[in-house]
Amino acid sequence: MNLKNKLAVAITTALLSVGSYAAGGLTAITTMADIDDSAAAVGGTLGTCATSNSAATEDAFGANGCDSADGNPDGGIPTYTDAVIGTPVTFATEMFNVGSPTLPSTSTDHFAVMYQAIGDIAKATFFFDFTLTNAKFNLAALYSNYDIAKDCADNANAAAMTIHPGTIDGNKVTFKVELTKPDANPVGSCDKFALVYTIKDATASSGAVNLKAETYYKDSGQNRPAGITDDIDIADFAAAISITLTPSEINDAKVLSETGKEYVKWKSSVNGDVYETSDKVTLGVLKLVNGGVKDSTAKNDFTFGNDDAELTSATLVISEGDFTAAATAPGRVTVQEAAVNATFDAENKTATFDLTSTIGNITDGVTAPNVGGIIEMAVDGTTDIGTPENNPCALLTVDYADSNMKDFTVPESGACIDLPRIIPDGTICQVGIIPNTGQNDKISILITNNTNDDDVVKGTLYAQDGTEVFPLTVLKGDGHNGIGGTDGVLKAGQTMRVSADSLAELAGGTMDLKGRGSLRITTTLSDIEVMAFIRDSSTNINSNVSTGASGVSCVN
Repeated sequence: MNLKNKLAVAITTALLSVGSYAAGGLTAITTMADIDDSAAAVGGTLGTCATSNSAATEDAFGANGCDSADGNPDGGIPTYTDAVIGTPVTFATEMFNVGSPTLPSTSTDHFAVMYQAIGDIAKATFFFDFTLTNAKFNLAALYSNYDIAKDCADNANAAAMTIHPGTIDGNKVTFKVELTKPDANPVGSCDKFALVYTIKDATASSGAVNLKAETYYKDSGQNRPAGITDDIDIADFAAAISITLTPSEINDAKVLSETGKEYVKWKSSVNGDVYETSDKVTLGVLKLVNGGVKDSTAKNDFTFGNDDAELTSATLVISEGDFTAAATAPGRVTVQEAAVNATFDAENKTATFDLTSTIGNITDGVTAPNVGGIIEMAVDGTTDIGTPENNPCALLTVDYADSNMKDFTVPESGACIDLPRIIPDGTICQVGIIPNTGQNDKISILITNNTNDDDVVKGTLYAQDGTEVFPLTVLKGDGHNGIGGTDGVLKAGQTMRVSADSLAELAGGTMDLKGRGSLRITTTLSDIEVMAFIRDSSTNINSNVSTGASGVSCVN
């Protein structure tokens, strides 16, 4: 095909130069245009609509159609910034939950597609057939002889440009642009033509916004091709914000059986099976990645808190935990080194973080690369650390202020994600309904070591109101029937009996349990069996209270 019958196409955001165009091809350069319609603007002729504000035109191009009388630019030259050659503007899919924003949304900014003739077409009338897919245009202006580079001297001979009303077929809009020049100055290599527009009714789920241009001229009543048909993606879509919420690499954190007030932290597999005593443990990581996807201005990144992404709330909730030991200072549950502290419910079972104003900073992968928001629990060092049966469970909920935006949860399913469990180190058993000293009922507790190791067994006695009767102390067997543990060491395979009298001795001679007390038995042995009996001294009836809600519970 002869060069004189070819066109180069550009979509641009920068001041254009002739060198941007490749002869024999169609060059796509993405565009943001600021329209300069001042009296000082030089060159350029504004096109018109063949049918001003007709129903068909409005369907294809939006409420203002392409009528330049509706406040559109009056013939000035568009100026451009921020060129990215060959790349369409990528908008955030988060904006497209309900309806579609106008793109770009600012009143002074538009997109533009430029076409430049390569070689002399040698025809006075020239046509573009356009197919716009997955959007509509609000057409701001048509410009001809768009010659910023001033490489030719025929600015005075700009073409008359007319747009013919469009039609809609599904998600496609078609329309025609006609260029007419004097016969003495037909369309040639000095001619540039620009469509200046904003996008409306785009659908992110349908793919990129595409503009297909077919160029031809009339010859003896026949359409003759005058260029290469080309598809140009003028906008596409991607998720702007990706948030992950993951459990800590540390396995279940263990509580020291010696005190019940410090953690024994299981290190990650990277460091091997190493225990480390600490007053805090990492529960999980909240991380955000923002890929530079644009908001509706096409200039700014879509990030939490800007005009397009204003939040009503961002809330992280960790439920099914036991935060009693973290609820008072210096205990705390935090995200990213105490940047945000949790509040707790009345029972200290749920920790809640209000991240509405801070989520973008806390989880920003730029300021904290590959780290994000560390979720950490620290204990006060004086309160017993709870060891609930279930894993704590975390869920992030983000609500946008704009009802058109798509609110979301992390995980996306809306089901919370398990974090590491706080478990005892060794075995903890609970024996309830222990009678006061002086009552007919007498408690006897049999403790059997089912392991191959020897170790002490310790206990803490609590009154019915939860007050401590005696602190964590080595329990000793009473030597009943010659069974062991009298020195406080429970040997492998051995059983010892802890009697009411031995408990009273540890309590200072008598037990004031304010009702029925409970004994918390703690050992580093991995497997012990506990059986509890109450004997009525007046009837000599012995009752096994080892099972049921009032009996014994062991957690390994």
